[in-house]
Amino acid sequence: MSKKPIVGIMGPGNSANTEQKAAAHQLGRLVAKNGYHLLSGGGPGTMESACRGAKEAGGLVIAIASGDDSERLNQYVDIPIITNMGGGRNYMNILSCDRIIAIGSDSAGTLSEIAFALNSTKPLLIFGAQPDLCSTLPRFRPKENPPIMTDNYSTVEEFLS
Repeated sequence: MSKKPIVGIMGPGNSANTEQKAAAHQLGRLVAKNGYHLLSGGGPGTMESACRGAKEAGGLVIAIASGDDSERLNQYVDIPIITNMGGGRNYMNILSCDRIIAIGSDSAGTLSEIAFALNSTKPLLIFGAQPDLCSTLPRFRPKENPPIMTDNYSTVEEFLS
């Protein structure tokens, strides 16, 4: 039996803006349409939007929860993984994915996930990164596997293919 790949979508929770939530929804749909399972933190904001997009496209949604209660996860989560680890779960998010998509770069949680992803060899795409981050991040990854920074959905499609 072959394992179905998992794509993690990481992004801000309560601090997510309207554009980030809309991007997360579209990215979640793309993940499911390309045959991947979606993994997120299962919370509000971009996490909920990505989960909703994946569910609408027929995908399976996995959430690694920071707390000790699956009742706090959004309604689109199929498989909750309860950790009670707070932000420590961010490392588990990255370890559990085959590919990582981060939305924005303006929350500490998302930045920690980007840092963990940079230390891995897993493909990393950052959607809508701050310009200063775009100029800094490539030096943390080997030239043969640089992070991809974009706000173009066709680039995401290529990343997922």
